[in-house]
Amino acid sequence: MGVNVHSGTANAGHYWSYINTNRGVDEKKDDTTWIKTEADIWNEYNDSRVSDWEFKELEQRTFGNAPKSNNNGYFSALGDSYGTSAYMLFYERRQKKDLKIIVPEDKIEEQKAKGINVQYDEEKKENFKMCPYRSAADGELANEIYMKVAEDNMKYTFESDIYSTEFFDFIL
Repeated sequence: MGVNVHSGTANAGHYWSYINTNRGVDEKKDDTTWIKTEADIWNEYNDSRVSDWEFKELEQRTFGNAPKSNNNGYFSALGDSYGTSAYMLFYERRQKKDLKIIVPEDKIEEQKAKGINVQYDEEKKENFKMCPYRSAADGELANEIYMKVAEDNMKYTFESDIYSTEFFDFIL
């Protein structure tokens, strides 16, 4: 389960998430304490920082708390002058289902050599394997789209750094 939060206006602001990171790890089908989300471990994911977060702060942090005054009238770096509001709530299936992972044609023999059952869907004309939810990504490599996005992000970061005045001040 997770909550995405926004601070700011429709034109400018900041987003971050509160995520329950342990959901489903040790759950049992007839566990009556499962609904007690507040007992689980939660984290705040805010840009490059991940920190512990207490579920008891949910209402205070996400229910459209009152804006704080801002003397200069401009949007502050943290968005304090506009308050915060949850804008999206994610739910997670309690009983996990196996995931269907597409196997490229050139990887079929490799998968079979590892003892993995590769099936063929005649209707969709694709090879696939079924994997347990918690281990579905184990051993999988990033796909081409992910690799391209990561490459573009690294290039952007590099260019932002070398053309920044802080970079030149540091070098000189």
